[in-house]
Amino acid sequence: MNNISYHTDQKNMIFRYFERNNDRQISASEIKEELAVANQKIGLATIYRHLDSLEKQGVIRKFADESGKKSCWQYAGGNENCSGHYHLKCEKCGKIIHLDCGFVSDIDEHILTEHQFTMDRAKTVFYGTCAACSQYI
Repeated sequence: MNNISYHTDQKNMIFRYFERNNDRQISASEIKEELAVANQKIGLATIYRHLDSLEKQGVIRKFADESGKKSCWQYAGGNENCSGHYHLKCEKCGKIIHLDCGFVSDIDEHILTEHQFTMDRAKTVFYGTCAACSQYI
């Protein structure tokens, strides 16, 4: 029973880390480093199992990083319709912005009508620079 509780505690720590960092994507290795700072020894395989479970629960979403070689996850727990909109990602700081904008429907319609192509909002991320980082350009 302690083993089950232990894994629940680990999963809760991972969940809380996502809550605190809800505006950016997080890698499994970053979670491992964060837990090590908190004196929690946890293997990457266990972290991946917890990430898979949280993803299936709809608490986090999985993305590929810019290289397409590494997976990252983002907190989606506070946004039930996270797959219903596009995302903006700052290339400078990594911040993720949920693009809840009516104008996007016009883009979807244009792409469908003019290019016979249906966009997948859940998998589409626009890259650029956020307002905060734009101040330093």
